[in-house]
Amino acid sequence: MNTPIAIVGLGGLFAGSGDVHAFWRTVASGAHRFTERDDRRGGFLPPVPFAPARHGLPPAVLAATNVVQPLSLLVAEATLADAGEHDPARTAVVLGVTGAGGAGHAFSARLHDPLLAGVLRSAGLAPARAREVVAEFGRLFTPWRGHAFPGLLDGVVSARIANRFDLRGLNCTVDATSASSLAAVRVAVAELVCGRADLVLTGGCDVESTAFMHLCFAGAGVLSPTGRVRPFDAASDGTLLGEGIGMLACKRLADAERDGDRVYAVLRGLGAGSDGRGNGILAPSVAGQARTLVDAYAEAGIAPGDIGLVECHGTGTPTGDRVELAALRRVYAGVPTGSVALGSVKSQIGHTRGAAGAAGLIKAALALYHRVLPPTLGVDQPHPELTGSPFHLADRPRPWLLEPGRTRRRAAVSSFGFGGTNFHCVLEEADPPAPADSLVRFWHAATPAALFDAPGAGRAPAGHARLAVWAAEAEDLARRQAAAVARLAADPDVPAFDLPGVRYRRRGPAGRVAALFAGQGSQYPDMGRAVAVAVPLVRAAFDAASLALAAEPALGRVLFPPAFGHHPEGTPPYCPEGTLRRTDYAQAAIAALAVGQFRYLERLGFTPGAVLGHSLGELCALCCAGSLTDADLFRLVAARGRAMAGVAEPGAMVAVAAPLAEVEEPAARAGVTVCNVNGPCQVVVGGGEPEVAAFLGLCRDSGVSAVRLPVAAAFHTELMAAAVEPFRRVVEEVGVAPPRVPVYADGVYGDDVAGNVTTLAEQLRRPVLFAPRVERLHADGFRVFVEFGPRRVLAGLVRQILGEREDVEVLSVDPGPNGDGELALRETVARLAVLGAVAVPPPPVAPAPPAADTVLLTGAGPPAEDVAVEDTVPEPASTPAEALLAEHLATHAEYLDGQLAVTRRLAALLENGPVDPALAEGVAAVTAHSRLVGEVHARTAEVLGELARVAPAQTPAVDTTVPRPRAGGDDGGAVPMVLLEVVAEKTGYPPHVLDPAMDLEADLGIDSVKRMEILAALRERLPAAHGLAPDAAAGLRTLRQLGTLLGAGS
Repeated sequence: MNTPIAIVGLGGLFAGSGDVHAFWRTVASGAHRFTERDDRRGGFLPPVPFAPARHGLPPAVLAATNVVQPLSLLVAEATLADAGEHDPARTAVVLGVTGAGGAGHAFSARLHDPLLAGVLRSAGLAPARAREVVAEFGRLFTPWRGHAFPGLLDGVVSARIANRFDLRGLNCTVDATSASSLAAVRVAVAELVCGRADLVLTGGCDVESTAFMHLCFAGAGVLSPTGRVRPFDAASDGTLLGEGIGMLACKRLADAERDGDRVYAVLRGLGAGSDGRGNGILAPSVAGQARTLVDAYAEAGIAPGDIGLVECHGTGTPTGDRVELAALRRVYAGVPTGSVALGSVKSQIGHTRGAAGAAGLIKAALALYHRVLPPTLGVDQPHPELTGSPFHLADRPRPWLLEPGRTRRRAAVSSFGFGGTNFHCVLEEADPPAPADSLVRFWHAATPAALFDAPGAGRAPAGHARLAVWAAEAEDLARRQAAAVARLAADPDVPAFDLPGVRYRRRGPAGRVAALFAGQGSQYPDMGRAVAVAVPLVRAAFDAASLALAAEPALGRVLFPPAFGHHPEGTPPYCPEGTLRRTDYAQAAIAALAVGQFRYLERLGFTPGAVLGHSLGELCALCCAGSLTDADLFRLVAARGRAMAGVAEPGAMVAVAAPLAEVEEPAARAGVTVCNVNGPCQVVVGGGEPEVAAFLGLCRDSGVSAVRLPVAAAFHTELMAAAVEPFRRVVEEVGVAPPRVPVYADGVYGDDVAGNVTTLAEQLRRPVLFAPRVERLHADGFRVFVEFGPRRVLAGLVRQILGEREDVEVLSVDPGPNGDGELALRETVARLAVLGAVAVPPPPVAPAPPAADTVLLTGAGPPAEDVAVEDTVPEPASTPAEALLAEHLATHAEYLDGQLAVTRRLAALLENGPVDPALAEGVAAVTAHSRLVGEVHARTAEVLGELARVAPAQTPAVDTTVPRPRAGGDDGGAVPMVLLEVVAEKTGYPPHVLDPAMDLEADLGIDSVKRMEILAALRERLPAAHGLAPDAAAGLRTLRQLGTLLGAGS
């Protein structure tokens, strides 16, 4: 695509999600949003607040309008606001809209009143009673008014948006069935590329998950009988319907960069095509889909192997999945095994039909924006087509890391519609995301009484009371804050207390803060996954480490292995524990996590007074002290790992639970070397394999606890001598600058750069004396120790070393394999804030309260009011009704005779020769149709049976008259009251929301037709209005002006 397109705004309503932020939380968390409604299972919209006055859609008009129109107004408003400033004169609206007109069904039902009356008479009701029942039936529906017509038209969705927000570019809707969204994007892109618009609002809308739509999809045999959507599972059995509206605001990338817009993703290519003459109007084609993919990649100027994520059409139907996977395998042939993630958001929100492509596009854009590979649900056993393929499926969200050969993240999105219409687009990453809410709240004040007057700004001064609250979910924050308030109210003078997710201290500590960095051996699969998903700075560190390592498989696929997809049955995709134990992978992963965690806290103001690293951690300590850049660190880590991995006889290491004095003698006897002194009762020795085996034997004989460590070599022994010189050469190229804070180490790092280089290179074979260094830190006044890197190994060692000494606090940023890494980071931030070591960002601004006239809308539209009826005894039917019934049954018998003839002909064909696949599909279709007709007839019998039991019943009388002013005389004082009553009656707005200054059209949505209705009613109630011309109100803007006109007429 010669003109790349930037996605600068997003908006959406989907199952369980009131906006795109909630939608992304659904996607990234791996949750599904299927619920039950009227005995149907699907992805239904939650109730959505809608303020009619704010959106210029009077309640009376709203009741007669397909719900997709007001809901689309909400999403368009949110999308435009997300996009920022735009020129309405150069803004277009192009949306994919499908459905069968839900509001139209209700109105068209009234056209069957004569047929219903005839059926009722045939069922035994007298004509008069049949008319009454038909009238009762009609009262269940919104009465027809002139304003109802535009409310029925799907094509008005874009027009209503353009009208409300004064958008004067192209506005139109596109219907390409389930591919409508991407078809609309195709038209929208053309508007931008040709320069006819500067911003286009595009996407798709489909909220009609009605009984009729379920009937259509059930008749096609594509709904899941098990109620699960399992794309690309070996046992997938169909889809579930969903409701959704998704919109994207798009600009030319050059314009977005010029205007400083936030860009979620960049559209680089969009392929479109048709299957042509294929297997049938509903049968997908491998060749057709493959051609569309190839066209998209050609337009984007990339190869299939450049794609890291494919958001598939992925309906979960056996045929659809098989064809889509076959097309993907054809196009991606030669791409490395298991290197491309597949996904389908339909596994979480269902098939939203006209909005399906928009849902996939928004998911992919946000995946690129957040740098996250989202999971796909419902896969128990991957589809056989995935075996040995370039693709994999994930069961959990994973950081999307850069790789050698993929230095830009790219995603592709497919959308295929009935009739063989195919679309496939290519997206590329753009801006990094803005920082998310940390879900940490912090207050500090001079006294406990003033603590909650306002959130604490900056770091807490030493004498201030301070309280921090943190949680995994936003809903828990208020509850925990309330518990803290209650605890403090019960005892205002308490010096300190801790509750779940709460820490309070009356004043700050006096000790200094030191940062500790973990070494090799603490790594574990999936370490840092949650925090790398949530925190861009951590993910960026992993990106840098992956590119510097330049290994195959890439670091991300080893550290965060996919769950399913490309591996032979019965074997894991990788052996992550074994591969991650390799020195090169282990060191790169540990350094990335430690430095990423540190950079995040550093941004909050964390500045330690000293640093100490354990083995590999010494490089991280130097980096965080300013001696190395992050890029230099990862280059050195990769070089160090390669040098150590190249040692001919790497040896092994053993941890011993005993004091150093008890280890030295057996170590000397066995010929191993003391490598680490980690604590008062923890020593590590290393050496060649025979020597290590001998040492383990001596430990067993003497009853000393000793265990072999999961490392690849005997680090910090003379076995590493061969690695020193190769590593030294790279260190000399990089250089080691003087540190900004003291680096506590077993060598000296200072102003002598050459000396720093030698110290770092020689560290490979020099013992690590961790315990003495911690003792030195304590002696120098350090009381707070913060551990960076995986697990909590160093924190445990510090507690052993310092024992029960007062005022010592030890924190670990990582919780270990069984903890929540993101929650542990929040706890660390909260505890450091209480210690006065960081400043917590202010909480986000609370949303505005809903408007007074807010109503709740769902995908099914406004809820219908119940109508009370009483059971009665039907009167006998007349002879003409019996004749009508006989005629109706005779017609139906002719239809059934035709069906029987078709069935007999198919049976004869099946008996007289081999079964043609197309013929078999025809038999299946007739069978399914007959079964469906039978079900419909059964429901019809139930409905008629209920109607036949309805007898004449008095409808409760309701006085709907409005007090009128007296005839003749001066009625000017009654004008304002009558005007408000009439406007309220004709628009449906509650009178209390009407204000004289409101604009008739912009604020209240009163168009020319509605003005005529209002004037007609005013002529009936106000004598002063009798003489007004029909067009007298045409130029008036506000209710006050209309009232003034009526007052003048009096």
